[in-house]
Amino acid sequence: MAKEKQFFLAFTPSGAADVVTYRMYYEKQSDPANPVFASYDSLYEDLGLPAADGDGVVRIDIRTIMESFHEPTLPAIQDGFYSIGIVEIDGIGNESDISLIPSIYEFDFNAPSGVIEVHIEN
Repeated sequence: MAKEKQFFLAFTPSGAADVVTYRMYYEKQSDPANPVFASYDSLYEDLGLPAADGDGVVRIDIRTIMESFHEPTLPAIQDGFYSIGIVEIDGIGNESDISLIPSIYEFDFNAPSGVIEVHIEN
């Protein structure tokens, strides 16, 4: 089995008591040189309310988002360049301002296929 790089979405929550879920908005880039940043109109995945670790940061493996949280009606995150933003949502559906990752990020989830044959020659 190939060793594939892990990508973690990491953010510091506000600490507001009425937050019931986080939402990740994402925008796949057709031309990374001319980015379209994630917005409330972008595709999204609801992330639930995972606990922050000891340093107060929530870390979620992007692959987990792809496999566990994905809504079947939306396109899954695939290899490519993305703009990603996070919001907090309260119990009645109010969404915070979007906190954007400040640059376009490239995801490559697939390891190379590997060499075809390896042997020793003398």
